Amino acid sequence: MSHKFTVDAPDTRLHGVDTPGAGPPLLFLNGGFATRHSWRHVLARLGGTHRTVTFDARARGRSGASADCSLRAQIDDVDRVIEATGLDRPILVGWSHGATLAVCCAVEYPHLIAGLVLVDGAHPLSLLDEAGRRRVRARSRRPGPLTPSCPSSDARTG
Repeated sequence: MSHKFTVDAPDTRLHGVDTPGAGPPLLFLNGGFATRHSWRHVLARLGGTHRTVTFDARARGRSGASADCSLRAQIDDVDRVIEATGLDRPILVGWSHGATLAVCCAVEYPHLIAGLVLVDGAHPLSLLDEAGRRRVRARSRRPGPLTPSCPSSDARTG
């Protein structure tokens, strides 16, 4: 049976739900303006096959307002939720901003995280060295099959 929990943070309180299951634990990280309820269809499909933990990020859903919604605070919140729920090396499932947060948490706390599932997230360029940044920039400038053709800057200026 699922149980609700709260986690105290320096200037807020996080609210979440912990649901038991047989498989590896999954910790869900919401999109930027989403709440833990965004995962309800995914959780229903899992049908108890995994222990699942969802929570509302600071200033979202049932969690309290906060003066600090920085990425640093959010990374620390994930660590707090892992500790408070006693999750043993969960798989982080992040959607959109939650995917970026999951990558940042895995970089900072690799010993706490068993894996990542990243859904529709952007790659945080700040984690790359300069050569990696150049590769990402070059790939994002390459036209793809759905990229509209644009005139060169010379053609636009006459």
